[in-house]
Amino acid sequence: MGEPGYTYFGRLVGEEGLASVRAYANSIGVTTTSILSPEISDKVINLPLSPASKESLERWTPRRIGRFFVISGEKFRIGQISAVHRRFCRGCLGEMKSHRVWWDIVPFRICPIHGCPLEETFGEGRHLKWTWPHYGHAPDGESLIAKLPIVDGSDLFEHYLLQRLGCVSGRPRPLLDDIDLYQVIELCGLVGRFFLHPWQENAPQCEHPYQRGFEALRGTHQELVSLFESWLVENAADALKSGIENGFGWIRRGGRGVNLLQKSWKRIDLAQKEAFARHARVTQFRELRGFDFKFITSQALQKELRIQYKLARVFLRKRGLESPDLKYSRDDVEKIRSAIDALLTHKECAAVLGCSKKMIRFLVTSGYLEGYLGLTATSEFKIDPDSARALAEKIATLPVSRKKGTRLTIWNYARWNDITPRKVVKMVLSGALQPAAIRKDRIGFNALRMANDPPAAAVRSTAREGEVTFGRAKALLGLRHQSIAPLARAGVLKIVRTTSSLSFLSENSVKAFLARYVEASKYRKELRADRNDIADALAKLDVPRHFTDIDGMHDHVVERTVLLKALGIEEVSTAVQATWQTFSSIAAEHCPAFLLPAILTRSEQTIFNSTRVTRFTAAAVGNRIVIRKKFNPRAAREWRWFEEHKAEVYRVMPTFRFQEVPPRDLVLGACFLDDKETMTKLAKELGEYHWLLLKKEIR
Repeated sequence: MGEPGYTYFGRLVGEEGLASVRAYANSIGVTTTSILSPEISDKVINLPLSPASKESLERWTPRRIGRFFVISGEKFRIGQISAVHRRFCRGCLGEMKSHRVWWDIVPFRICPIHGCPLEETFGEGRHLKWTWPHYGHAPDGESLIAKLPIVDGSDLFEHYLLQRLGCVSGRPRPLLDDIDLYQVIELCGLVGRFFLHPWQENAPQCEHPYQRGFEALRGTHQELVSLFESWLVENAADALKSGIENGFGWIRRGGRGVNLLQKSWKRIDLAQKEAFARHARVTQFRELRGFDFKFITSQALQKELRIQYKLARVFLRKRGLESPDLKYSRDDVEKIRSAIDALLTHKECAAVLGCSKKMIRFLVTSGYLEGYLGLTATSEFKIDPDSARALAEKIATLPVSRKKGTRLTIWNYARWNDITPRKVVKMVLSGALQPAAIRKDRIGFNALRMANDPPAAAVRSTAREGEVTFGRAKALLGLRHQSIAPLARAGVLKIVRTTSSLSFLSENSVKAFLARYVEASKYRKELRADRNDIADALAKLDVPRHFTDIDGMHDHVVERTVLLKALGIEEVSTAVQATWQTFSSIAAEHCPAFLLPAILTRSEQTIFNSTRVTRFTAAAVGNRIVIRKKFNPRAAREWRWFEEHKAEVYRVMPTFRFQEVPPRDLVLGACFLDDKETMTKLAKELGEYHWLLLKKEIR
């Protein structure tokens, strides 16, 4: 392994019994005077050799590509490969009498296998010429081979070269593994020359600095920083006062060596800056990423911790963390980071106090909480946790009035009394308003219960007995809202009272309509038609549509019995209808904000709340009634709100047992109305969900 084509050519000459490679080359028309000439290697590779032999020769023969030689996929500068003298290791020749191409790498001085220096002379110091075709003995008959012990050369520069060429295995070298091998050689030479000398203004001469450079670069970044730091302490104490460019002397003055290194120089630059900063207070360097400075400026601190330093100084001063000269050590930075991390965000503080994030700013600016600006990338405060705990304790120990009546949360109390939540909070904390009770299973402001008129009254219709609002009629009949007014104007639904802003329908006329008619699109699955094809589907079944001559009437109203007969569908049983009426009565008490259809069918019917921001469905399944809720990404407004408050939704509606359904990211839940206990529980959950929507301000 490792034999290039030009020395294999020489071995062939020797095996033929000839005395000179050059003489034989001339005889076959190869006139080059350079052993590295591709003429010689090409002659050998074109011989009838096995594929494995040809592949090996191609791998180990230096090929010149532009300004580089390429060996085994690694690039070398032209000057890093030399065949002026033939060098060898007697131990390696003892194992196989052939040349190794790495002996021609100029900085390669020691055999890492046997631990001995490479030789290039025999006898009384005579150089071994390339024209000599034999590898086991010299022209004077001296043996060139020896049996030498194998050593562990893994810490040698030469061993790393063999590792990169794929000849031996070795440890990772994080500072070197990702750069080209020719730059490894240059970098080790430059760094080795630096560490082998004290502080100098001009670059010193050095015969073989590569091993010392490799020793400095074979470890980690921090190990290199420590080496530079030790060098500064020993060699450049006075130069530290003159800045980093003078502190390290000649190595930071540019020149051909540094310019050739290009990107690989950056790792040296970073290590030197970090080492220098450990012994001299420095101004901010251009780049901070990856640095570990001992002294960091306020601007660098701001960037690293993502704070707004001018605003943050209030916090730093109060905690005794501000530096007098505005420069910070690494320990200082970590102390500041820990102090900031110990503070609460708006969200965390809101969880402690049982309120919204918006309320936190008011509590800080009003003096109820201790908060600091400038400690986040946003305009939010960071809250002292002790002040948050103290306020939570104050809320939990507020005196209570035990006043009788319907109990509302502090937020619903504000809404029903047309007072801002901030004002109510201020009244409560100042003692101007007392809670009626404090729940033990809630936290902070969410635990407060205020006495007020029943909240259900706020959503009950203003319709009198025997009257129905247009919205209620829409829900009962399952029609579009736009269809109710045309039916009322035509007298199909009777208007019994009109105020300045509302008209009310006769409840009997609505019930009569419901008993006879149905909106056909509710049966589109049975009709096997989408919304745009309902009319055609009805025509095929000879089911006539009613009220089509009324302007503004776009629903497909048909007689219920005629449609069900045409579809072969039976009406739901009397028992199911009775169950539905029972649930409707319970819902009117516990969740009056929801509008339920008066008659249940086997087709799903929609249940809206009064604000129409959420919908449920109800349907008869056999002799049971199921209420379903689907959270769908296509319903963007409620879906976004649901994503933000998912845990609370699951908490207030456990009966639905929601499940996520891949791959469409749907969340589905269902509940069967099998008994009054379940009905009551479900109705209460619907009421809780309605108030949750209002409290969390769905938009």
